[in-house]
Amino acid sequence: MGAVIGSIGGGWLADRFHIKWVVVCMYALGGVFLYMMTLKTSTEVLYFIIAAVGACSTGAQIVVYAYSGQYYPSDIRSTGIGMASGIGRMGAIAAPLLIGLIVSLQLPLEQNFLVIGAAGVVGAIALACINHGRSASELTLKTLKTSTAT
Repeated sequence: MGAVIGSIGGGWLADRFHIKWVVVCMYALGGVFLYMMTLKTSTEVLYFIIAAVGACSTGAQIVVYAYSGQYYPSDIRSTGIGMASGIGRMGAIAAPLLIGLIVSLQLPLEQNFLVIGAAGVVGAIALACINHGRSASELTLKTLKTSTAT
């Protein structure tokens, strides 16, 4: 349910604000909510936190597909979206192996979730570093402005 709400809510927010910053916030919040799962709290609050993790992680991944479509030029757009999807699938395959490795280290539960939640924060930082001056949508806008000005 959290992923569904995150997909719809993230899409709605992306229509109103810059999609890049919506996804950055969703990934960062996903990491924070994942760590919050270690806090001693009531069952109801824990269910909310779990839903928020789904909304901010899986929901954000779905919004990233739309973001990829805006970033890549039309002649390579399908390749860009395919790469985003493929890397996401590789992460889904590698994650259980990495989490198994983390669990085998027998760290305290809080540290396990801190390490796993850090992946969302790293993703947020990586997205924040994207230069939109090189994106297809920005180049198209610059071309349109130049052609209409002349």
